[in-house]
Amino acid sequence: MAAAVAVTVGVLSDFASEFWARHALSAGLVSSVVVVMLSVGIFNEVVDRRRRGRWAVLAQHVMFELVINARVFWISVAELADISTSEATTHHSHIDGSSGIDAQRLDDALTAVLADEPRRAHLQDVMAGMVPRNDELIGSVDRGDAQR
Repeated sequence: MAAAVAVTVGVLSDFASEFWARHALSAGLVSSVVVVMLSVGIFNEVVDRRRRGRWAVLAQHVMFELVINARVFWISVAELADISTSEATTHHSHIDGSSGIDAQRLDDALTAVLADEPRRAHLQDVMAGMVPRNDELIGSVDRGDAQR
Protein backbone atom coordinates (compact mmCIF):
# COMPACT_ATOMS: atom_id res chain seq x y z
CA MET A 1 0.00 0.00 0.00
CA ALA A 2 2.77 2.42 0.93
CA ALA A 3 4.57 1.65 -2.33
CA ALA A 4 1.46 2.48 -4.36
CA VAL A 5 1.11 5.79 -2.50
CA ALA A 6 4.81 6.56 -3.12
CA VAL A 7 4.44 5.86 -6.85
CA THR A 8 1.33 8.04 -7.04
CA VAL A 9 3.01 10.93 -5.21
CA GLY A 10 6.08 10.61 -7.43
CA VAL A 11 4.06 10.65 -10.65
CA LEU A 12 1.91 13.60 -9.52
CA SER A 13 4.91 15.58 -8.32
CA ASP A 14 6.59 15.02 -11.69
CA PHE A 15 3.75 16.86 -13.37
CA ALA A 16 3.91 19.70 -10.81
CA SER A 17 7.65 20.34 -11.06
CA GLU A 18 10.80 19.23 -12.82
CA PHE A 19 12.38 17.96 -9.57
CA TRP A 20 12.90 14.37 -10.74
CA ALA A 21 14.45 15.43 -14.04
CA ARG A 22 16.91 17.77 -12.32
CA HIS A 23 17.86 15.37 -9.50
CA ALA A 24 18.70 12.07 -11.16
CA LEU A 25 20.48 10.59 -8.12
CA SER A 26 17.51 11.26 -5.83
CA ALA A 27 15.12 9.91 -8.43
CA GLY A 28 17.21 6.73 -8.75
CA LEU A 29 17.32 6.20 -4.97
CA VAL A 30 13.60 6.83 -4.53
CA SER A 31 12.74 4.51 -7.41
CA SER A 32 14.94 1.78 -5.88
CA VAL A 33 13.18 2.18 -2.52
CA VAL A 34 9.77 2.01 -4.22
CA VAL A 35 10.77 -1.17 -6.09
CA VAL A 36 11.95 -2.76 -2.83
CA MET A 37 8.70 -1.75 -1.08
CA LEU A 38 6.62 -3.22 -3.92
CA SER A 39 8.66 -6.44 -3.88
CA VAL A 40 8.30 -6.84 -0.12
CA GLY A 41 4.57 -6.16 -0.31
CA ILE A 42 4.05 -8.74 -3.06
CA PHE A 43 6.23 -11.30 -1.27
CA ASN A 44 4.30 -10.83 1.99
CA GLU A 45 0.99 -11.24 0.19
CA VAL A 46 2.13 -14.47 -1.47
CA VAL A 47 3.39 -15.86 1.85
CA ASP A 48 0.15 -14.89 3.64
CA ARG A 49 -2.02 -16.50 0.95
CA ARG A 50 0.01 -19.69 1.12
CA ARG A 51 -0.25 -19.75 4.92
CA ARG A 52 -4.03 -19.17 4.79
CA GLY A 53 -4.37 -21.93 2.22
CA ARG A 54 -2.40 -24.33 4.39
CA TRP A 55 -4.57 -23.55 7.42
CA ALA A 56 -7.72 -24.01 5.35
CA VAL A 57 -6.53 -27.44 4.21
CA LEU A 58 -5.62 -28.35 7.79
CA ALA A 59 -9.02 -27.23 9.08
CA GLN A 60 -10.79 -29.30 6.42
CA HIS A 61 -8.76 -32.40 7.25
CA VAL A 62 -9.31 -31.90 10.98
CA MET A 63 -13.08 -31.69 10.46
CA PHE A 64 -13.06 -34.93 8.46
CA GLU A 65 -10.95 -36.61 11.14
CA LEU A 66 -13.30 -35.40 13.88
CA VAL A 67 -16.22 -36.99 12.04
CA ILE A 68 -14.30 -40.24 11.59
CA ASN A 69 -13.20 -40.27 15.24
CA ALA A 70 -16.74 -39.56 16.46
CA ARG A 71 -18.08 -42.38 14.29
CA VAL A 72 -15.43 -44.80 15.57
CA PHE A 73 -16.16 -43.76 19.15
CA TRP A 74 -19.93 -44.24 18.94
CA ILE A 75 -19.68 -47.50 17.00
CA SER A 76 -17.24 -48.78 19.63
CA VAL A 77 -19.59 -47.72 22.43
CA ALA A 78 -22.48 -49.44 20.67
CA GLU A 79 -20.46 -52.63 20.23
CA LEU A 80 -19.19 -52.61 23.82
CA ALA A 81 -22.71 -52.02 25.13
CA ASP A 82 -24.13 -54.77 22.90
CA ILE A 83 -26.44 -52.38 21.11
CA SER A 84 -27.37 -53.85 17.77
CA THR A 85 -26.05 -51.70 14.94
CA SER A 86 -28.83 -53.01 12.72
CA GLU A 87 -31.24 -50.92 14.81
CA ALA A 88 -29.41 -47.79 13.69
CA THR A 89 -29.36 -48.68 10.01
CA THR A 90 -33.02 -49.17 9.23
CA HIS A 91 -34.41 -47.78 6.01
CA HIS A 92 -36.30 -45.02 7.81
CA SER A 93 -33.22 -43.82 9.70
CA HIS A 94 -31.46 -43.16 6.38
CA ILE A 95 -34.41 -41.17 5.05
CA ASP A 96 -35.23 -38.95 8.02
CA GLY A 97 -31.71 -38.74 9.46
CA SER A 98 -32.59 -40.27 12.81
CA SER A 99 -30.11 -42.57 14.47
CA GLY A 100 -32.60 -45.34 15.13
CA ILE A 101 -31.30 -45.71 18.70
CA ASP A 102 -33.04 -44.15 21.66
CA ALA A 103 -30.89 -41.35 23.10
CA GLN A 104 -31.58 -42.41 26.67
CA ARG A 105 -30.61 -45.98 25.87
CA LEU A 106 -27.38 -44.77 24.28
CA ASP A 107 -26.67 -42.54 27.29
CA ASP A 108 -27.20 -45.47 29.65
CA ALA A 109 -24.96 -47.65 27.48
CA LEU A 110 -22.19 -45.04 27.51
CA THR A 111 -22.44 -44.71 31.29
CA ALA A 112 -22.23 -48.48 31.64
CA VAL A 113 -19.21 -48.72 29.32
CA LEU A 114 -17.37 -45.97 31.17
CA ALA A 115 -18.16 -47.50 34.55
CA ASP A 116 -16.77 -50.92 33.55
CA GLU A 117 -12.94 -50.85 33.68
CA PRO A 118 -12.19 -53.48 30.96
CA ARG A 119 -14.66 -51.97 28.48
CA ARG A 120 -13.43 -48.44 29.23
CA ALA A 121 -9.81 -49.60 28.68
CA HIS A 122 -10.84 -51.19 25.37
CA LEU A 123 -12.54 -47.95 24.29
CA GLN A 124 -9.41 -45.99 25.25
CA ASP A 125 -7.27 -48.39 23.21
CA VAL A 126 -9.54 -47.98 20.19
CA MET A 127 -9.36 -44.19 20.42
CA ALA A 128 -5.60 -44.24 21.09
CA GLY A 129 -5.22 -46.27 17.91
CA MET A 130 -6.52 -43.25 16.00
CA VAL A 131 -3.74 -40.95 17.29
CA PRO A 132 -0.92 -42.05 14.93
CA ARG A 133 -3.19 -41.62 11.92
CA ASN A 134 -4.20 -38.13 13.09
CA ASP A 135 -0.59 -37.18 13.80
CA GLU A 136 0.46 -38.34 10.35
CA LEU A 137 -2.32 -36.32 8.75
CA ILE A 138 -1.40 -33.15 10.59
CA GLY A 139 2.27 -33.71 9.78
CA SER A 140 1.53 -34.19 6.09
CA VAL A 141 -0.51 -30.97 5.97
CA ASP A 142 2.23 -29.13 7.85
CA ARG A 143 4.82 -30.35 5.32
CA GLY A 144 2.51 -29.50 2.44
CA ASP A 145 2.14 -33.15 1.36
CA ALA A 146 -1.65 -33.28 1.72
CA GLN A 147 -3.74 -33.18 -1.42
CA ARG A 148 -5.66 -29.97 -1.94
